[in-house]
Amino acid sequence: MTFYGIRRSESASRDKYDRESDSPKIAKQTVVSPIIDWIDFDVWLYILTEGIDFNEAYQLGYSRVGCWCCPNNGSWSEFLAKVHMYDKYYKWRELLINFAVQTDKIEPEKYVDEGSWKARQGGNGLEMAQKSVISFEPCATEDSAFNYDLQKPISEELYELFKPFGYINKELGNKRLGEVYILDKVGRVVMILQGRIGTTKLKVTLKKINIAGARSLQVAEKRIQCQITKYQMCMSCRACEGVCKHSAISVKDLPDGTTEYKIDDEKCVRCGECVGHFDAGCYMRKVLGIKRG
Repeated sequence: MTFYGIRRSESASRDKYDRESDSPKIAKQTVVSPIIDWIDFDVWLYILTEGIDFNEAYQLGYSRVGCWCCPNNGSWSEFLAKVHMYDKYYKWRELLINFAVQTDKIEPEKYVDEGSWKARQGGNGLEMAQKSVISFEPCATEDSAFNYDLQKPISEELYELFKPFGYINKELGNKRLGEVYILDKVGRVVMILQGRIGTTKLKVTLKKINIAGARSLQVAEKRIQCQITKYQMCMSCRACEGVCKHSAISVKDLPDGTTEYKIDDEKCVRCGECVGHFDAGCYMRKVLGIKRG
């Protein structure tokens, strides 16, 4: 159970929140918002009465304090930023203008100064969004085989992401071709991966269509794309950890700046929930893909 400080009075979208609900991101989590009906007056009365410490930015006139861009969502907050954090404010403005130029906005400075940047959603113009692109084509000689051009070279971590489809076996395949077999629990071949470590060419041959809940070749291929998306985009947001009800997935940052994604063979029941839980399989991909109005 996780407690949030979210309140309905904060925004129109939060006005629709329930006091208690299942988390949309973490399968094992229940979310409770005990002060959901409080207004600002209630919050300040409680803080001051109990002598609780608070961010000094409120004393400078900010009505909201959070990450850098959220307080700048309002013209009053932008004005205060110019007064109290002049250098940082203009560094932020320069970043926004550069973004506007990269995404071909008409009159970039006007786009930023009129606040149009606040309405943008999705991943257009962001380098991370490019990593979500997966190019593939069906194999000309095998109906149930697909050839992928990856943006991230093949490594051992790729095989971890195919564990929800079965059990990895590196002994059966042709090592010269970089073949890795995936077996079901009785030892039958489900899938064959073919691609040498360090290269970006991957061939996936399906020997069994019903993988991770798929009922057709098309759906099975989409399941494969979900895992490749994770492989290319993972920045250890840990959403996958929360999705797995069996605690089989662990994601952690390594000292060299890379991410380690591990699936425990003993705990994983091959339910496929982690594969298709989010749009395109990955929470980061889901966020970058949002488009509204």
